[in-house]
Amino acid sequence: GRNDELRIDGHGGVYHSLLKFDLSAVEKGSVEQAVLRLYAVDGSPSGGTFVVTTDSDWSTHRVSWSTAPSADGQIIETLGEVVPYQWVEIDLHKIAQDLGGESLSIRIAPSHGLRCAYSSSRDRLGHLPQLLIKADLFAGMT
Repeated sequence: GRNDELRIDGHGGVYHSLLKFDLSAVEKGSVEQAVLRLYAVDGSPSGGTFVVTTDSDWSTHRVSWSTAPSADGQIIETLGEVVPYQWVEIDLHKIAQDLGGESLSIRIAPSHGLRCAYSSSRDRLGHLPQLLIKADLFAGMT
């Protein structure tokens, strides 16, 4: 939580990263589209595997390797090549209908031994992780 990078690495020390978005204000079943945007600060032939965690009850400053939620939910995507100093977009269409009413927690695990890094919520230049949602505000109304 104190680092300005979300690092993933399977070779030079094992690094996984966690993301969490509070979606309690979004009505479940109303999300039509969702896109996760991350700013790459380090390029790699492999950008990691993005997996939903079923446990979203963790805090940035209290989570550790032993208390971190497992990557035990649906695999969203495994990225190929990531170019540094560009935005990367991950389409969340596989899980869009399940979003809302609670936090979304994602674990990013290395899919290759090489390092990759994205800007975190601590990025000094403002390249914060973004979750863009298009919702039908009238979904569920009869």
